[in-house]
Amino acid sequence: MERERCPQCGARRLQPARQSREVVADDGVRLTYADELTACLSCGERYYKHQQSLASSRARAAVLRKHAGLLTPDEIRAFRERHRLTQAQLEALLGTGPKTVVRWEKGTVCQSRAADRLLRLLIVNPKNVEFLAARGGPDDPAVAAGSPGDGPR
Repeated sequence: MERERCPQCGARRLQPARQSREVVADDGVRLTYADELTACLSCGERYYKHQQSLASSRARAAVLRKHAGLLTPDEIRAFRERHRLTQAQLEALLGTGPKTVVRWEKGTVCQSRAADRLLRLLIVNPKNVEFLAARGGPDDPAVAAGSPGDGPR
């Protein structure tokens, strides 16, 4: 297999470059997280490979989530699995867009404070899951699939 080339100059002199990044939370607090890119030793170009980009998104979201006191991806997944909801069913239940729960559970995106509060209400009282599922429309996947426990994803 041929070694990767720099997309800027074509050189094969690439190495990981670690650095601290900063993100500003909603409340104005500056947070730092570790980040890794690929650097070309020939021309100085710095860029993300696909996995580095995902890891960067996860690290950024993790510091924001921790600072805001939001549920973790594992806590969201555990709740969903405990209620035997698919990701699409949970999205329908919460009224979010497609792939939102996927991104929350992968840790690449933080849920809003409002979504986090709603999830916490569902966690502390499972009757709230039934309440919301009963109010979905005919096109709602949570309703179309039956009750919230009718099949894992």
